[in-house]
Amino acid sequence: MYLALKCLHVLAAVAYLGNIALALVQKLDADRSREPRLMAHALRAVVAGDRWITVPAATVLTASGIAMAVIAGVPLLRTGWLWQGASLLALSGLMYAWPLGPDQRRMLALARAAVAGGAFDAARYRRLSRRWLAFAVAS
Repeated sequence: MYLALKCLHVLAAVAYLGNIALALVQKLDADRSREPRLMAHALRAVVAGDRWITVPAATVLTASGIAMAVIAGVPLLRTGWLWQGASLLALSGLMYAWPLGPDQRRMLALARAAVAGGAFDAARYRRLSRRWLAFAVAS
């Protein structure tokens, strides 16, 4: 059971970190084009990737980590690297809840509005994008 959980834990970590890295590359690449249609496309992929890959992977990562610690008899709150790692993962989740997730949706709305024929508020998009980048790298 422990080995199966460990495999699941490693796969969840790869999915979690891989999707975050891919989202960063996709968004930065689309932003460089300054083309709202490409920006909207990339942001749709980022939002969907978070919903279907990053969040479930973080959940599996947390659950499998706790389960392995319990099976191994490791005290969760008295083992520094465990509670510190869990705290960092929680902090990353909080940064996603605010401002990453909401900013992604705001940028997507701005890009979609431009694609639909409205004016593109490039200054607001850049402000949101700079904050998104800072928190994405920090998380």
